[in-house]
Amino acid sequence: MVGTALPQTVETYEVPDTVVTTTKQRTGWHYAVVNNRTVIVDNRTRKVIEVLN
Repeated sequence: MVGTALPQTVETYEVPDTVVTTTKQRTGWHYAVVNNRTVIVDNRTRKVIEVLN
């Protein structure tokens, strides 16, 4: 859910620059797979920014 902070046990990965070409470049964006869904996470707060289909 957007706004939810991921637990420290969930491993996140840096979003490659080539993926962020259609939106404003955001430093600190990471992604993770949670319940078979990819989520974009603010790495500083670990809060979910977006859930991808």
